[in-house]
Amino acid sequence: MTAESRSLATILFADIVGYTALMQADEPKAAQLRRKFHHSIETLVGSYEGQVSQFYGDGALCLFQNSLQAVRCAIELQGSFRQDPSVPVRVGLHLGSVVFEDGKVFGDSINIASRIESMGVPGGVLISKKVRDDVKNQPDLQFAELGRFDFKNVQEPIEVYALAMEGLPVPDRSELSGKFKEKPVSGRSRWILPAVIAAIAILAIGYWQIGSASSSPLSEEVRQQRLAVMVFENQTMDSEMESFGRMISDWLTKGLMETGEANIISAANIQHAIDASRIGKGPDPDFVSNTGINIMLQGRYYRQEDQLIIHANIVDVQSGQVIHPVEKRGSRDQMLQLLDDFTEEILGYWAVRDQKRFAQDPPNYRAYREYIKALPLQISDPAQTEQHCLNAYEIDSTFYAPLFTILSLQYQRGHGEQMRDLLDFLEERQENFGKWESLRYREWAAIYELDWLRVAQLVEQRYEMDSSDYTAARNASVIYSGQNRPVAALAVLSSFDMRLSGLQDAEISWHPAMLAFPHYLLSNYAAIDSLATNYDLPKFPDALAVMHMQALVKLDSLKRLDHYYQIYREKEVLSNVGQPTPFDQITGMVCDALLLAGKKEYLIKYSNMLRNEVIDQPEHPNYYRIIGHADFYEGDYTKALAAWQNEVVRPEDWPGWMHHSLGSDLASRIGVCYAYLGEYDQANKQLQQIASVPDVHASIRGIRNYYSARILAALGKDEEAIAFLEKAFAEGFEFFGPIRYIYDPFLFPLFDHPGFQEFVRPKG
Repeated sequence: MTAESRSLATILFADIVGYTALMQADEPKAAQLRRKFHHSIETLVGSYEGQVSQFYGDGALCLFQNSLQAVRCAIELQGSFRQDPSVPVRVGLHLGSVVFEDGKVFGDSINIASRIESMGVPGGVLISKKVRDDVKNQPDLQFAELGRFDFKNVQEPIEVYALAMEGLPVPDRSELSGKFKEKPVSGRSRWILPAVIAAIAILAIGYWQIGSASSSPLSEEVRQQRLAVMVFENQTMDSEMESFGRMISDWLTKGLMETGEANIISAANIQHAIDASRIGKGPDPDFVSNTGINIMLQGRYYRQEDQLIIHANIVDVQSGQVIHPVEKRGSRDQMLQLLDDFTEEILGYWAVRDQKRFAQDPPNYRAYREYIKALPLQISDPAQTEQHCLNAYEIDSTFYAPLFTILSLQYQRGHGEQMRDLLDFLEERQENFGKWESLRYREWAAIYELDWLRVAQLVEQRYEMDSSDYTAARNASVIYSGQNRPVAALAVLSSFDMRLSGLQDAEISWHPAMLAFPHYLLSNYAAIDSLATNYDLPKFPDALAVMHMQALVKLDSLKRLDHYYQIYREKEVLSNVGQPTPFDQITGMVCDALLLAGKKEYLIKYSNMLRNEVIDQPEHPNYYRIIGHADFYEGDYTKALAAWQNEVVRPEDWPGWMHHSLGSDLASRIGVCYAYLGEYDQANKQLQQIASVPDVHASIRGIRNYYSARILAALGKDEEAIAFLEKAFAEGFEFFGPIRYIYDPFLFPLFDHPGFQEFVRPKG
């Protein structure tokens, strides 16, 4: 490792304001401005004897040995950025010690320069008092004093000035934003402050060396019990402050989760139980037994003259008794500092060994409000969701949650290039992430790379942070199953405390279906039978119905198959989006299982039932697909081919890239029929058609390989078919539900091949 070295330097930070929003709205223009930004920095910094230490996508860190050179460079840079096409850039400078190690630069001075830059305005240049004192005798330089600012994680207040020459805007105090609290220091307090800081430092050192546990007002028993932080009650009489209560709950919950030292769950995930409880009205032993939550943090916030007060009680839910009250007061216009102070105190109660590692700055309140406006709109109005998220990040560029929501929207739309750009943008900011942001970033990077096993592991880690997050547990389990890791899938889902699921009064539960899938991969057919026969809710998940009947085929319980087939016809069987599932789809998958099990007599019986679903409805949108499947199950490939050649997949009927997937499925079925009929040239033409499908989505390569493998299997090219299946799986085409790989009748010629058997063997 290279030895570290220190030197005095003038640090210049610069970044493009609003770059993320511009990138989403007009990517070519954003790229043009970024190129100009980089070119100007690279050209001008060197001409003033400076060094470009690092580019951060839309930002740059530069070092100078001379403050005057740095200031003159900043002025010329802003002059360059004003020229068409203009680039909105903030610049901040500070003079201080920096550390060089392994080609990287570190130091508190870097942090100060970054904080000064972030509070500026486009086109302006802000400098610290140290830089101003270094250059104040230059007659052509003019300065405007902005005041002293107490930046987060900076020990003493920093006096900040703006360059005030022609063309350089001087920000009004109302325009300043950033991670600081404005704190004018009187002459008397200048003498007091160092002593106070020293005293606090001594107390803090002693506190952490002795150990937090001995100083916490909470007993070890209390700290080990399951905890939730409720949304704080707004008593300010100001509707604009309503979301602050949710923000307090979210921020405290996130902080305690990231420490790993509190047995905490998110109150948002158990709102159903909270709504039905007596919390805040007295003892509630039923709530404890229904959720396992013994400790609740409840609170309110209100105003008293010019102060904002946050008051909370740590409550024993069983008895209703207050274990410990907490109260923090602060200026009404410093609510984020107040929340930060409040969070630090609460974290200390749970014996956090290294508080500062976990104590991120809370997001700007206006940014948070924009973000929570976005969350309910993700499905109904993606465009409005994205706009709210962009607004939130524009207000606070250290608040990354909105960008992860935008990644989700981009993935759903198949916008791979935009995903890559945003992931690159986030990669450069990883050092600012907390544990949650780091997991989300790595999760989305793995999704982009189609590394689904890695995705499952990261989602499971999020679930471990919050054991009430049923969505994370469910998603991890489903993805593990899709990666042919049924043991891992069962372990995650079985560990979930179903008291926290909110399904107690539901009309349908997908939990048994998600358990059934890994059991099927493990050939635990009796377990699937038990899950289905013990299901007692009025509405039935279609995947459980299908896997139950397929399991009965595997168990050779064909009379029971007839019995449950009739039961499911009479039940309300729903898809995962809550819509009734057409019974032709369910019947078709029963036929798949019968074909693969060699139950010819029953296969003919059920294929006739499948045909009868539409025989009198030639106008049915899936008429030819269904008729073709019935003919295929009966071994009449000529009729199946004729039916499927009449089937049409229209792009306008399917959103995004889905018509490419369905079109490839159709081409594979036609190709298989040609192969079975000995028309190999025609089968190969279908292979070529599948190969020509464009890469309009990350999943397309997997789709092409999978459907090509069907035709190759029918052509007797087993080794090639298995190689294509392995590539399909590697490119994201998972073992998904009762429809692929070991469920697929079009791959039946491969089922006895040792290579295929090894490929589908559960991997863990």
